[in-house]
Amino acid sequence: MFRLIRFSLFLLLVFIIFSSCNKSSNKENLKENLPDIMEYYPDGTISKERLKVYNDLFSPILKKTNFNGSVLVALNGYIIYQYNNGFANYETSTPITDSTLFQIASLTKIFTSAAIMLLVEENKISLDDKVSKYIDNLIYKDITIRQLLQHRSGLPRYEFFEPEFWEKVDKNYNQSVVDKLNSDSTALYFKPDSRFIYSNTGYVLLALIIEKVSKMSYEDFLTQRIFIPSNMNSTSFSTRISKIDNNRLAIGYYSNRRSSGRWEINAMDSVLGDKGIYSTSLDLLNWYRSVYLKRVLTYESIEQTQDIIPNNRNKDRGYGLGIRWKRVDDREFYYHNGRWNGFRSSYVFRPDTKLLVIVLSNTSHSASRISNSIIDVYDTKIKKLRIRDNNQEEDE
Repeated sequence: MFRLIRFSLFLLLVFIIFSSCNKSSNKENLKENLPDIMEYYPDGTISKERLKVYNDLFSPILKKTNFNGSVLVALNGYIIYQYNNGFANYETSTPITDSTLFQIASLTKIFTSAAIMLLVEENKISLDDKVSKYIDNLIYKDITIRQLLQHRSGLPRYEFFEPEFWEKVDKNYNQSVVDKLNSDSTALYFKPDSRFIYSNTGYVLLALIIEKVSKMSYEDFLTQRIFIPSNMNSTSFSTRISKIDNNRLAIGYYSNRRSSGRWEINAMDSVLGDKGIYSTSLDLLNWYRSVYLKRVLTYESIEQTQDIIPNNRNKDRGYGLGIRWKRVDDREFYYHNGRWNGFRSSYVFRPDTKLLVIVLSNTSHSASRISNSIIDVYDTKIKKLRIRDNNQEEDE
């Protein structure tokens, strides 16, 4: 009996050792398969000397404009510069911090697109399916999911609905948009796929498709399938704004020559898919990391979203599936900007240098102008500097 017990303990010990080695091996294999630009850097990889250079170059851009908001610049997937300034709420003097949540406006389209691509990967939908297959009684029969993503549907703009319509809507906001289009029998702006006109309405319909196919709310699907796997733990929605800590919530403000003040939340804030996500600069960085680590989407899906149709008037501008593209001289960028009720946002990355710039503001500052200025400074000045990092000297 004693020998049997000893033998059992011996087998248990062997199993534990083997399991430990196997886990270690799996971890090493995981690292080998990850892009070398991402995450697995020890603290202090970037020298203080280099961080000071970035700070000295970028900070004057923001101080000159009296920027109110949050800026994050990352290189190779980790932070080289952060700037948080001003107030999230002027009435309570709540300062903007790393954890402040901003309405990211049209940056939401990036995540709506990602959700659609997840359903495509699971063979639940096809990009060339007709939208009317999933949205009952839709009067527009010839529009495809791909055309919604590419802003080539010709759908009328729901933002132009009369104010009286929104006064009557108190729930099912996205479906109400469809019902309004159907009841008015509004003509398409153009034949589907014949041209590009930016359409928020298309992304409202995409959110409904996500709900119909997944049998989950838009908010729950994105949270469970995109935000949690991407460590976007702070990100939320305008429809769940009451659950956000007031000390973390940015309020949108307007300012012009005549007046300034606070934007009040209205019914259109509850329309989702084209906008409606609240997030932080750190969470958006985690999304960038998630893309390169393929935590949510496969490489093939990511490539599809970046399959660009050039602009008819300017071949150096174009749109893919939820992402914009532009070429400036010999530089290429993928990006998206957003604006909604005082909020401005910009998300820009350059594939060849792995430079990422995120700008979020709640006071109508031009986020795209700020991101472009930071990129220009990086490209024109950083390259001229030679800085030693970890006993290695390199040109950037």
